[in-house]
Amino acid sequence: MAETMTTNRCSSCVKAFLIFWLVAPAFLIGCGEIKEGREPVADVEGLVNQGKAFLELGDGKAAHATFVTAQTLSPQNTDAAFGILLSDVLLTVKLVESAIDFAKNFLGGQSSASAEGIEADYHHNEQGAGDTIHYYLKQIFDPVLAEMIADRNLCYKDAGFAFEIRQVPIYFMGKNILTLKGPWDRNDLVWLDGVLRLMDGAFKMIYSMDLNFDFGYLFLVLPDLSSANLDVLKLLDDLIGALYQILHDPEYPDFLLTTDEAIVLMPEAGVDFGLCLQDLVEAQRRVALGMAMPAEGILSFEDLNGNGVKDPGENFTINGAPVSDQLEKLLPAVDQILWDARASLLDGSPLDVDPNRPNTWNISDLNLLIAALLGFNLPIVPDMEIDLGGFFADPYFSSAKNLVTELVDCAYDESNPADILLCLLQLIK
Repeated sequence: MAETMTTNRCSSCVKAFLIFWLVAPAFLIGCGEIKEGREPVADVEGLVNQGKAFLELGDGKAAHATFVTAQTLSPQNTDAAFGILLSDVLLTVKLVESAIDFAKNFLGGQSSASAEGIEADYHHNEQGAGDTIHYYLKQIFDPVLAEMIADRNLCYKDAGFAFEIRQVPIYFMGKNILTLKGPWDRNDLVWLDGVLRLMDGAFKMIYSMDLNFDFGYLFLVLPDLSSANLDVLKLLDDLIGALYQILHDPEYPDFLLTTDEAIVLMPEAGVDFGLCLQDLVEAQRRVALGMAMPAEGILSFEDLNGNGVKDPGENFTINGAPVSDQLEKLLPAVDQILWDARASLLDGSPLDVDPNRPNTWNISDLNLLIAALLGFNLPIVPDMEIDLGGFFADPYFSSAKNLVTELVDCAYDESNPADILLCLLQLIK
């Protein structure tokens, strides 16, 4: 009887998971739908203003529908394109919120179940957990990301791009977690491109990695999550135990190894990450040189003397607030590290910054950051060249999986922190 109940329980959760993700695309697809029988409004400017009003209220769904209508009437309109991009940001947050709500409700419904023995009774599905994750990421998030990138590219073609708006509040779980302050300019397109490339590269890495594992092992932590008095140490111990079982499961030996897609997607991911780092540095440079609207926008600076150029003593501002003096001092070192890592990530690609020689990244660059933190030079990080571009050009995850497995083994086999630390130090040697 216990086996039947466990099997039904797992079967129900899988069905519920599939139903949720089948319904979710309708949430996004419906955003741009135009009702039949209704004549489109020809006033593009009016639609753009209406869309901006929805954005200022944090209503991504209504804003998206309005901007899509405006873009249908005027395909090259950058206000409509950027409005869609910002709407997609809000819709993505809502989609993540819906997924978390679903997970919480699911876990709550399972809280009375005993986790003991579930890993033995759990029946593998025809489609593994990783395959399911890959499938629904491609079905739901990929189209949204592709739309954001396309609209970003359209806006970038406009040398005088500007999107006038006061603010865009982002709500998560009913709370205003962030308010993006306008207006937006070409500088913002540069750092925003970096964010989109980071997301695109991360998705490609996920698709390049086999994530199939026995989902039943995660039920080991359910009693901890559903407990009224959460014991953090016990939760951590159970999580380590679940990871240990997952990494050593003979039925899923390819967990965390490369998929067939890796040979194509990993080189693209490396380029995305390299250009992301380049964008983050380039955006600062553009702002500091006053190449757009230095006194306004998400990324700007304190123009204390009013000359339009960032001078010593004038800090960058993020979302209208000056960064701290400490962070301002660290930025040159951080930027140098990012710039050098970017060259290594692009090595061997069509965007190779120096095709005539290998471009590795030396971890001793971290000494620049240490010196900036301490105020004096202390070269404690040794010279060690890392071929970041080579890793992405010829992806092979077995070494990385072995390292993760050894780290988890240390935490699983040893009982006290001193023994765990000693085990980790031996791995480093």
